Amino acid sequence: MELKINFLKPVWSGAIRAEAKVMKKGQTVGFIDCSVFDENQSLEEAQTTHAPA
Repeated sequence: MELKINFLKPVWSGAIRAEAKVMKKGQTVGFIDCSVFDENQSLEEAQTTHAPA
């Protein structure tokens, strides 16, 4: 399995929102894309994951 996270900048206060999307789901492994946004809808973190399905 692989987990890749890119932290673009820190969020010290305020609310954050995460959006995840299953890009591909196989029999045993899935590929997921997730993004984290701050209150201004600015992208803070992006990650991709290969995870057990």
